[in-house]
Formats: sequence, structure tokens, C-alpha cells
Amino acid sequence: FQVEEVIITGEAEDVNISGVQMSMTRLTMKTIETMPAFLGEVDVIKSLALLPSVNTAGEGASGFNVRGGNADQNLILLDDAPIFNSSHVFGFFSVFNPDAVKNVTLYTGGIPAKYGGRLSSILDIQQNEGNLKEFTGKGGIGLVSSRLALEAPIIKDKCSFLVAGRTSYSDWILEKVPDINVKNSTASFYDVTAKINYAFDNKNKIFLSTYLSDDKFRFGADTTYNWGTANAVLKYNHIFGEKLFSDITAIYSDYQYKVYNQPESNSFEMEYGIEYKGLKADFTYFLQKHQLDFGVSTIWYGFQPGTLKPASEGSGINPVFLEEELSREIAIYINDEYKISPVITLMYGLRYSLFHNLGPAHAYLYQDNIPKNQASIIDTLQFSTGEVIQSYGGLEPRISIKLGLGPSSSVKLSYNKMRQYISLISNTTAITPVDIWKTSNKHIKPQTGDQIIIGYFKNFAENSIETSIEAYYKNIDNLVEYKDGASLLLNETLEADLLQGKGRAYGIEFQAKKKSGRLTGWTSYVYSRSERQISGEFPEEQINFGKYYPSNYDKPHNVKIVSNFRITQRWSFAANFTYSTGRPTTAPYSKFRINNKLYNNITVANFSQRNQYRIPDYHRLDLSVTLSEGHRKYRKWKGSWTFSVYNVYGRKNAYSVFFKDVHGVPPMPYKLSIMGVPFPSLSYNFTF
Repeated sequence: FQVEEVIITGEAEDVNISGVQMSMTRLTMKTIETMPAFLGEVDVIKSLALLPSVNTAGEGASGFNVRGGNADQNLILLDDAPIFNSSHVFGFFSVFNPDAVKNVTLYTGGIPAKYGGRLSSILDIQQNEGNLKEFTGKGGIGLVSSRLALEAPIIKDKCSFLVAGRTSYSDWILEKVPDINVKNSTASFYDVTAKINYAFDNKNKIFLSTYLSDDKFRFGADTTYNWGTANAVLKYNHIFGEKLFSDITAIYSDYQYKVYNQPESNSFEMEYGIEYKGLKADFTYFLQKHQLDFGVSTIWYGFQPGTLKPASEGSGINPVFLEEELSREIAIYINDEYKISPVITLMYGLRYSLFHNLGPAHAYLYQDNIPKNQASIIDTLQFSTGEVIQSYGGLEPRISIKLGLGPSSSVKLSYNKMRQYISLISNTTAITPVDIWKTSNKHIKPQTGDQIIIGYFKNFAENSIETSIEAYYKNIDNLVEYKDGASLLLNETLEADLLQGKGRAYGIEFQAKKKSGRLTGWTSYVYSRSERQISGEFPEEQINFGKYYPSNYDKPHNVKIVSNFRITQRWSFAANFTYSTGRPTTAPYSKFRINNKLYNNITVANFSQRNQYRIPDYHRLDLSVTLSEGHRKYRKWKGSWTFSVYNVYGRKNAYSVFFKDVHGVPPMPYKLSIMGVPFPSLSYNFTF
């Protein structure tokens, strides 16, 4: 990548030294576009996975993991609207059209008080606003999808629009796969963005942003998965004067996911969903050496935990309808950045959040002193519309300090506390369309997290080379885990199959970045650990006898290298390499057979304690070459060809490990590799 395209206008070259913010990365799409990509598809999420603090569960995994946290502990915002599933095609591509995105900001620590609701990170994605001067466009044609974005003024210098769309045509790839089920499968997606802004005058401006995405995947001839997002954001920006600014924002987001099964005798339709309505007011006030940010927000959630109904008259499926779960989250915050002296800068803030689980609903009461299950229910409480079933809340302090050690180095320290009132209930390592989002209630407490970070930052060669060392420790309470053998889908007493406990993550991150010259890029090494402890009162409510064990995202060693070499003005070469320790897994170590009146020669496996083994280490090399067309001064159309190879040496990285029963020997391990061969691609990108 090239640093001139990373730096935002007005941001100092030495902001990593002079700024108080730490554990924050800001990129533009021009930076991300230079990285080699799977099948040539420029991808925001996969590019973030090359940062030191970020990992993924594996190839084809949706979402991402920050400093050992779960995928649901990341708040993903697109023009302030939440994205609950950031993937197309089960994680192979992200839902963000690169031609519509302006910049990407990821906070993994030192999170300002204006943000809340998740424990691990905030990913704030801002889209383009539309060109106020002239009609412009950009797009691309690849092997599996094409995209186009158009911007133009409606009223010059006053009102403009952005329209962007992307669609796929990937079935031809599935047809080349020998497996008959895959050959008969189909996979398609599209996403559309529309945005308009209007300036009433120099002090008043309004924005309307909408987004729609849809995925459909049919495996074989029987099962179809369908999921999609619909967002709308209305923002009013007002400038009171030289020192006071405000943003008033109304947000709507709807995420639906469905599963269809086609056989006539057993056909069904299963559906889940989340509805989000938000209203917030944010203010910024400048006062001498202070920058004061403050505001208030309210969120209304509506969770559909699952419905099951027959899809044909001849189906033998019995319908199931779980009642909707409603909740409200209110927050107020204040944050001050105070430049005490040229050497010392302090950023401190306080956020207070209040959560209500609301009726109409019913809640089960379970007998004390025995494990929760359906047999231990002793009563059912009924709650009317709007009645508060359960409340949670508390303070979330944030503080960061920067101490300058000279013109080219500084030390920074930060602490933040976060609260998370909704959780993703899953027994997989990544977000999938059939995972369940669950609100906190009488039996599920909100997760809380505390993180402390210390870092040393040093620049060389007139700020063209940046180096950093960051060490962190994160403690989490009320982590949500599932019991062994838990039933997660369409479970009216889901809380009885869930456990809550503690988590801890710690590590040290080294990074060196070269920002200018013909060779640019960065390299990083991270040592980190992520562990959990589920120590309930009863043996059935413990995992690994209540001792700490590795989380699903515990990968102690990580190495990442990102490089771009500008050969000539028209030719450039890019390479990415990533290595990580294999993630933990649970494996059977023996088996036995049951042969009696109830069970006829059934094989049962004895499993190890949870996450006591690891899948093989992960590593991958990606390469790309880009040829830009000659730039003529008066030629508006500009294009470039990119040839890339994903997984150059065909590493068969294991996404998961499974075991097959072989008579007379212990269960035999096999690994599932999703992308075990090199994937070449050719794409054409253009602007006009």
C-alpha cells in the first residue's frame, strides 16, 4: 500500500507518536485495494485480518476475532448502522462494496466513550458521500462478481448522491467441483448502497444512507440458506459556531436469515431475525486545550429466536414459534481530550449504559440448588407489553495518556471498561446464518470486559518508518458458553443449556511499518493467549472441571507480512504472508460399543476435555501483480489489470478436524481444508 492514501487530510505524519489514541488503525479503500485478494475480490474484513490484533477462525470463516475475543464481541458499523453478519457466501467475501467505502477505522483498545455495546472492538466504516462537483464512477469485473458505483451532484456544491451495486455469478466455479453435492449447489449474492446528502447552508446538512444485501446458498438439491440485511440511516449535522458541532442520527437495521428444506415429506422453513431501531445525539465542543465529546443514545432490539413451519401441505413437520424477545439499551457519555502540555496529553471519559429486557414475554423460574433443565422449572412468570422483566447497567470508564519522549517517540497507556448486553449463541467458531443472537434476561447476565494496554512508539527516517510495541491484558466476566450436548436451535429453555464464566486474554504485539518509497508495507509478530473458566456450582455446569482452558481463538504465535513494491509507474507487485498457531479443538481419545435391548451395537466416543488439542498450524502466501493503464492528462477513463494468486503454494490449511469410526482402532482424525489449492484470478478495475 501507499501511505499517501492511508493518511487522512489534516492528520499529522507523526500522529502515532503525537496522538493520545492507541490500538487504532485507520485505512482507506485505496490502501486495501493494493492487497492480494481471494479471487480478486477486494475485501475489508480479510484485509483487517492482516493487522496484528486481528485473527479469523480460518478460511471461509465470517467475522473476525480481536485479541482472543469472540466474533460477536466486535461492533461493526456501516454509516452508524450495525451489521450483524459481515459475510457473503459463508465468509468467503465481506458485505462491503469497496467502491462505496471511504475509510475504515478499527479500535481494538483505548476505545472512546462514544462507543459501547461490545467488548473487543469497534469497526467504524464510513461510505462516500457523493461528488458535489461532477459525475464520476468506478467499478470492477472479476471472476465471481462485478460492481459499479456512481456519484454525481444533483445541485452542484449543494446536493449529491452515491449509488453502488455488486452482484455475483459464481455458480460456474461450483460446477467444476467433482463432488456431486457441490456440483449441484448454487451460491449467489448482491448488495446495493444508496446515499444522498443535502447542504441547506454552511451550518446545516442532512444525509440519508441506505443499504441492502442478500445471500442465497443451496447445497445439493435439498437445503437452501438465505440471509440478508436492510439498513437505513438519517443524519442531521448542525454547526452552532466555531466551537460546537452536533450530529442527530436515526438508525434502522433489519437482519433476517432463513433455512429451507425441500423434500416433500419433510419440507420446512426455519427463520430467525433481528430488528434494531436507534436514535442518538452526539456533540463536539472545542475549548482551548480541550476537545469535549458528549451525547446520548437509545436502542430498541427485537429478536426473533426462531420459527419452524412446514413448507408444503404434505410435510410432517410440526410448527414451532418461539416468542419475540424485546429489549432497550440507553447510554449517555462524555469524553475529554486535554492537551496538558506539549509532552502530555490525556483522554478520559465516562459512559453509563442501562439495559431493560421488556415484555410481553414469559420467564421460567428454576429450582434452586440443582442444575437448570426443563425438569427443574417450578413456575412461569408472565409480563405485559412494555413491562421491565430484568434490568442491568453500570459505568464504563475510559482513560488514555500519552507521554512524549522526544520528537520521534512516546509511551502510551490506556484502560477501558465495556458492557455487552446481547450475545451470539453458537457452538461454531464463526458467525453462520443459523447462529442465534440472544438478549440478556433473568438468567443470562451481560458480559463485561476490562482491558489495560501499555505501548511504546518510535519513528525513524522522518516518520517514514513506524515501529510499535503494545502489551495488553483483558479480563471478561459473564462469558457465554454452551454445555456439552447443548441444543441451541428452537430451544424454548435455551438458558438451561448455557453457562457463564470468566475469560482472560493477554499478549504483546510488535509491528514495523514502512510508509513511503518504492517498497512499502508492514510486518508484525504477536504472542497472545486467550483462556476461559466455566466453574459452575454443579459438575454439569463446569467445563474442564472448572479450570482455565484455551478458548476457540487461542493462537499463541502470529506472524504477518504485508508488502507492496512499485516496479514502475504502471507496474506494481504485492505479497502477503501470514502464519499462526493452529486453534484449539476437542478430540475423542477412545470409543466403546453399547449392545443391549435399547441400543443395538452403537459406538460411543470418549472425548477429551474441551480444547485440549490443536489443529495444524496455519500459513499462507498470496501474490499479485497490477498493471495500470497509461495515464493521459485529458483522459477520464483509467483502468488497471490485477492478476493474483491466493494460497500460492497450495497449503491445505485445516478449517476443522473430524473423526471417523474405524473398527478395531481408535477414532481416526481427518482435516477439512476449504481452500487447499492455489486460487488464481484476473480482475479489471476502472474509474471515470
